Amino acid sequence: MATVQVSLRLDEKEKARLEQDAKRQGRSASYIHNTALKQYLDRQERRRMMLDQALEDADQGHFISQSVMHAWVDTWGNDSEKALPEVDLQFIK
Repeated sequence: MATVQVSLRLDEKEKARLEQDAKRQGRSASYIHNTALKQYLDRQERRRMMLDQALEDADQGHFISQSVMHAWVDTWGNDSEKALPEVDLQFIK
């Protein structure tokens, strides 16, 4: 894939941290910030898609109750972590 050059402004402390991390990994600083930027953009795209889906669900009257959401969140980070709950509230417009 063709690449283009861009300029990145960092304060001296962050630049030193970037260079130190790159050295530890045996990579260039450019590789590190390209990887970080790609991860950021991918995350933002997923967030936008999830928000669009949530808004579409809300427009159709599909919701998950607060109690079900709290029960789901309470399972995060343990061995019995559950999948995203299903819609349990339906409002007809």
